[in-house]
Amino acid sequence: MKLFGQALLFGITGIIVGMLISQFWIRPCSQADRVFLEEMIPHHQEAIEMAKIEVEKGNSPDLKRLANNIIKAQEEEIKEMQKWYFDWYGIEYKTKPESMPELNQLNKLSGNDLDSEFATQMIMHHKSAISMSMIIKNVTRHKEIRNLSKNINTSQEKEVKELRDFLGP
Repeated sequence: MKLFGQALLFGITGIIVGMLISQFWIRPCSQADRVFLEEMIPHHQEAIEMAKIEVEKGNSPDLKRLANNIIKAQEEEIKEMQKWYFDWYGIEYKTKPESMPELNQLNKLSGNDLDSEFATQMIMHHKSAISMSMIIKNVTRHKEIRNLSKNINTSQEKEVKELRDFLGP
């Protein structure tokens, strides 16, 4: 069952990344930045919600530390992205209500079971953010987004390694 869940997450992540690639490459570059912000802000919000569940109900001190780091870093990045959105597009970014099936699964678990599922899901979540960042850095018109994409790649690759180390072979 766990293997099926991982395969499903890989498939969903692939679909999302494919959709984002098509949005960035089909739309003019000026729209790519806006699409990136409109996709990355809720993506970060979802990661924060996942991390909060780990902090509250998880068992591993190492994962709780990592989850707290995710919360802090991504809350700061959301504030930056919201400011840019307002500065560049003249309107405030409004969060769209979205269904987050990953949260439903995590909320059902606690302790070691939650630790393993959180690590598995966060790896997939980070991988999709890394993919989005790698795409946008080649088409963005804003150095701020290019710098953010580099930061996302660096920090989240490091976190993916930590999560994989936690899960083991």
